[in-house]
Amino acid sequence: MFKYFVMASGVAATFAIGLQEAHAAPLLDWSSYYGGTGDEAGFDANFNLAGELVVVGVMSSNGFATAGAHKGSPSADDGFIAQIDPVTEMVNWHTYYGGTGTDRFRSVDHDSNDNVHAVGDTTSTTGVASAGGGSLSGSSDAMVVKFTSSGGRTWGRYFGGPSTETGEGVCVGSDGTVYMVGATNSSSAVATVNDTTYGGIQDGYLAKWSSAGVFQRATYIGGSSGTTTATGCAVDANGDVVVVGYTEANAGIATPTSQDPSYNGSGDAFVIKYDSSLTPLWGRYFGGTSLDRAEAVDVDEDGDVYVTGHTQSSSGLATNWDTILGGGHDAFVARFVSLNGNLVWSRYYGGSAIDELDDIEVVESSVYLSGWSTSTSGVTSVDSFDDIHGGGADCLFVILGNNGSTSHGSYIGGASTDNCMGVAAELGNAAVSGYTTGSSTGIATPGAIQTSFGGGFFPWDAIMAYITL
Repeated sequence: MFKYFVMASGVAATFAIGLQEAHAAPLLDWSSYYGGTGDEAGFDANFNLAGELVVVGVMSSNGFATAGAHKGSPSADDGFIAQIDPVTEMVNWHTYYGGTGTDRFRSVDHDSNDNVHAVGDTTSTTGVASAGGGSLSGSSDAMVVKFTSSGGRTWGRYFGGPSTETGEGVCVGSDGTVYMVGATNSSSAVATVNDTTYGGIQDGYLAKWSSAGVFQRATYIGGSSGTTTATGCAVDANGDVVVVGYTEANAGIATPTSQDPSYNGSGDAFVIKYDSSLTPLWGRYFGGTSLDRAEAVDVDEDGDVYVTGHTQSSSGLATNWDTILGGGHDAFVARFVSLNGNLVWSRYYGGSAIDELDDIEVVESSVYLSGWSTSTSGVTSVDSFDDIHGGGADCLFVILGNNGSTSHGSYIGGASTDNCMGVAAELGNAAVSGYTTGSSTGIATPGAIQTSFGGGFFPWDAIMAYITL
């Protein structure tokens, strides 16, 4: 298959030596729209063990379900799950998910048997839960669903109390245990262990199910002084769970002996590590004197914790590589010690405008990230497959070393606003998923799954790209 590759400054990036060590340049294998005359967005992506790419999100366009799908057409705004063979650029299976309300999937993960686990939120009273999966409790509930690798639903569950919940992140342990994080406004019917007292405005939560879909326990995350949202989680080799997010709570987050036990600024990122019983092992704030938000987390083989998000703090955050806030709103990436949460390194990532990173995955000694940028310079590398900013906001695909050094940075996008919400990585390949708000060029490569922008009311199309490393 032909690889699409843009030279940087007229020099073949494969031989570029300068700010980075010489290495094989990542190549954009293909990039595609995914959507029809309605509106679509791809919120997350993940590879299974067979190298197949699964993308989840929200879709209102008909005509995408494959034969034998769990649900063959959307009721309104439905969640979707699509499994794609990235080599042939063919959709193996696609299903809609949800009822007559609004349903969306925000996060996806696989277990060791390639089962697909997707979480999100719903306002639908039907079409979400399998037998024993509960019912819609408030105006909006979180939902968690398990599918087989061939697209058959194993189980589906509502989660929430009498008010509103969102499902923001999912992670699966080596034994198939499923964890979901998000935000809740319910003061009851949510937490069963650890922190069972609702903070009063909005709390985060961490909930746990067995591989068979049996609810086991849940805890609130937050305090009484402001809102808290848990955005992502990761399970390490010991079965401990790391949760990240952002908070305005000045208590109820950090453990007393943590490296940063004090709330700073107008909103801080947080990192908390729990054991499998949802008892906190350590917790800490992370940020400066302004607004800081953690969006995603992953762990390496040694259990060290890697976090990404975005910040407006000009001090108290970065330690090396890039220590100067570029444009008042930069992405950040940080690494923490598994044992106690102490900081190993942290850095900004961005140019002179607005830059955000929304997802992260660690594979061996490399850190893969996705997000978006309105900066026209300062974010791409000499081996970039696209170093020209298209306009509005462009998707970002970034690779760092596990010491925080920049390895690669590229745009993906056209003249409108394009955002890569999810990143997936395995040895030799990576992928991103997201959406465009109207870029009719600059996205799809020839022969892609869908080469033309579909449209929609807003208009939004999902987008995805596959990258050879």
